[in-house]
Amino acid sequence: MEYKLIDNKEFVNQYILFENKSIDTLGSKFYSVKKNTNSVSYKFYMPSQLKKLNCEGKLNYHIYSKGIEQAHLQCKCIKNANVFNCEFPIPKDLNINNITIRGNFWEMFQLENGDIGGNDIYVSDTLKQ
Repeated sequence: MEYKLIDNKEFVNQYILFENKSIDTLGSKFYSVKKNTNSVSYKFYMPSQLKKLNCEGKLNYHIYSKGIEQAHLQCKCIKNANVFNCEFPIPKDLNINNITIRGNFWEMFQLENGDIGGNDIYVSDTLKQ
């Protein structure tokens, strides 16, 4: 489990459950990141709830180089089952091997009974060679 402290309140940011020594991706909440040549790809694994309707996922992120914010952008994520995929380019004037990405992924959904729900994950990654 990964805990975060936001506004003096502690909460679980990510957790991974196991079933038969394998990751239970349907019950877990976590993300993975992959650095490509000129872009970054994120996968956000959200707990599966069978009664979710109208799901949407977005990543609101900041790119830092040498401690200075270079960009503040948003990426709409593509949903496949309970995984949200998000890929975005890194500005050409930045060295992808020396940046930090910080942000927040959020999933909003409607349940069959009409209630609105959501999940979020805070992101903080330093991309180096």
